[in-house]
Amino acid sequence: MARAAAAALAGVALLAGTGSALAATQVPTASKAVTIGLSDAEQVGSLTDLQSELTSAKAADCAGKASSATATLAQAIGQARAIEAEAGKAAVSKENASRDTAPGDAELDASSAQLSGNPVGALAALMAAYDKHPTNRTVVIDLGSVMAQLDEPADAIALFDAAGKLSGSFQHPMGISEQATVLNGIGYSLLQLHQWKAAGTDLSKAASQAPLLDAAKLNLAEALTCQGEIPAAAQMIEAGDRAGDYTI
Repeated sequence: MARAAAAALAGVALLAGTGSALAATQVPTASKAVTIGLSDAEQVGSLTDLQSELTSAKAADCAGKASSATATLAQAIGQARAIEAEAGKAAVSKENASRDTAPGDAELDASSAQLSGNPVGALAALMAAYDKHPTNRTVVIDLGSVMAQLDEPADAIALFDAAGKLSGSFQHPMGISEQATVLNGIGYSLLQLHQWKAAGTDLSKAASQAPLLDAAKLNLAEALTCQGEIPAAAQMIEAGDRAGDYTI
């Protein structure tokens, strides 16, 4: 199942495909046939068929033991710097030659990097802003999102946790609270660690707090699938792909 990573990067959706069965979903309304786009180009015509597909995919998607890996904020920032350094100056400067440090400018640089398939460039842009503005919640959330995309879930959780503890009001871009974005980011990272129950708890809160946040619903579907709650997972996929919602 494709996991929808949390992001606040100027509304850009970060989708981290895992190569598992459900790569994308498109669900009209409950009264119509349900169309599920699969990685092998098959089509599923109903919620019943979707449940069957989820059951079949569960063994592969949910395999492996849970990881208890953790990180501190300092360790997460250190790992981000290490990734940036390993990539080299060319990859870093491709999207951020000017090394903008203002949060708004850095987020635009990061968004551009993501759109061009350069997550390390996005990381570099955000780190430039973080060095000058370490208490900017949006920058810290975005750093967590990119670290999750780079398969560093423990570091991502440390960043999301730090963002949630920063002082000041949460922003609501497109009507979606950053608090829900943080919960979705933590839940997504917990999915990467195969901590299905813990992920489900945070993702359920995110979906409840931000009904327009499709990512939380689709991520929650994976958590439910891996706990064997197939009918609920299928319903969550349907709820997460209704017209008018946003995937962040």
